[in-house]
Amino acid sequence: MTTGLNSRLDMVEAWQELINNRAFLLFNGARFSDETLAILQECWDYRQLENQKKNNKYAQWFYLTLAVNSLFTEDVNRGIPASLAMELLALAADILDDLADNDNDEVPWRRMAPAIALHAGTCFSMLSYQALTTIDDPRQFKDLASLFCATGSRACDGQIQETIFQNKENMAQEEYLKSIAKKSASLTGCACEAGAITGGASIEDRILISCYGYNIGMMAQIHNDLHDIIDTTGKSDFNQGKKSLPVIYVQNVLQGEPNWDRDGLRRMLTDTGAIHYCNFLCETFTSEALNALEQVNVPTEKKKGLMSIVAP
Repeated sequence: MTTGLNSRLDMVEAWQELINNRAFLLFNGARFSDETLAILQECWDYRQLENQKKNNKYAQWFYLTLAVNSLFTEDVNRGIPASLAMELLALAADILDDLADNDNDEVPWRRMAPAIALHAGTCFSMLSYQALTTIDDPRQFKDLASLFCATGSRACDGQIQETIFQNKENMAQEEYLKSIAKKSASLTGCACEAGAITGGASIEDRILISCYGYNIGMMAQIHNDLHDIIDTTGKSDFNQGKKSLPVIYVQNVLQGEPNWDRDGLRRMLTDTGAIHYCNFLCETFTSEALNALEQVNVPTEKKKGLMSIVAP
């Protein structure tokens, strides 16, 4: 491992410690009951352990926000409230998504009573906005509050659309792409734009970095769709017959339901070109992300961490 990579990993670990410390203050300042605090802490600790496991991928929510913040300012503390808010909002979205999909059995919120997990997800959403209230700059607070509210609403809209689509016989790929743009890509776009706001970026750079975030969100969701339909263990769209992008592609090619036999579906994914189609879209969104990042008006050296997310 190179010295540069080691130093970047140290930086990510330091950032995560800052976020954890601020989360501790937020949770304990909210005057929760002991039972609620324990539930929230369990969910938060699990998420942070997962973040540590993917440390070398630089893809954590807090990393996205603070890495973008660092493009425009040397003061990491300016980005901490928005970075914590992003972690909390994304955690809320994951909890509610897993409950809706009846998926991801190993996570702590899926081992709780569904009603408790539902309230925990809602609570994390509220705490996300509470984290933003520690920002002193009124204009920055207003911009971030507006961004987070709009993003949360779009993510809910996307989740509702995706749920409705599961009962729809015929759906175009474009419809599904629009739903994941709201459900998934809006969150990564939000993380990046929040970092630009706290860093004091220009409007032009805010638009570009939000575009970068949107495209990596689309790329990541399609990559996950393909992985979850091929992987038949653990969190798997295959086990539930979920209509994700590769399945919709197969349906449109065959004009009917795919064969949900394990080997048969894998053959269909290959024979119909679904795997090739998903990989092509991932490459396209990656290219768009890097193109947007390239145009951001800061030195290329500063962009290397963000570039490594899509071009390691």
